Amino acid sequence: MKKMLILMLASTLVFAGSAEEIMDKATAAVLGNNGNKVIDSLVFEATMSAPNGLNAKIMGIQAKGGKLYVKTNINMGSQEMEQVQGCDGVDCYEMNTMMGARMLEGGEKSLLLSQHNLDGMADWRNTYTSAELLGEEDVNGEPCYKIKLVMDGDQHLVQYVSKKDYLVKRIDITVTSVMGEMAMSTYQTEYADFSGYTLPTKVTMEVMQQQMTTTFTNYEFNSKVDDAKFQIPEQLKVAQ
Repeated sequence: MKKMLILMLASTLVFAGSAEEIMDKATAAVLGNNGNKVIDSLVFEATMSAPNGLNAKIMGIQAKGGKLYVKTNINMGSQEMEQVQGCDGVDCYEMNTMMGARMLEGGEKSLLLSQHNLDGMADWRNTYTSAELLGEEDVNGEPCYKIKLVMDGDQHLVQYVSKKDYLVKRIDITVTSVMGEMAMSTYQTEYADFSGYTLPTKVTMEVMQQQMTTTFTNYEFNSKVDDAKFQIPEQLKVAQ
């Protein structure tokens, strides 16, 4: 019995260590030969589409210190909508033509930062507080490590990291928003080289039996960005 307990404890320690090692390798797989370079900014462009006829153009800017600005122009038939999400390094907000302007808190804020944290590219520990290896599972026929990652506020997600190339193939998360609690799965595919960084060009999100596909057309690193882009809009500052 004592021997069995020792073996169980040893297995737990190996799993805990393995999760961190796998995440370090996942980070290295993205950075490539850029591992020692400082990433000051990232500008990206993308398009999004859904089977219901929704189409969108996306432009995003990320900077060190959790700064973010993402503008999405959505077109669905005769309806058009603009959505802006941003973070100044401390607070995050969202503005759109249907729901107006509001600050993001809790799960919504954590999710936004986990998706667009530039500091997290260099070290996953800048986004997550802990990693736990849950086992292994195939994603579209590819063997993957299944890792639970915890964010601030105890919210967590599960990443599926390829055993072959250590790139993230799928992310599962449950988020709480103004629409209630939703389970969401995101598949990252068609990785390509951008200035030595290996990044997905196709991201497919499945939520509430709906599917949306985002195609990234360009990533640009360390270009000069205007810090004013990351400021909280004046009307939200007044509301605070």
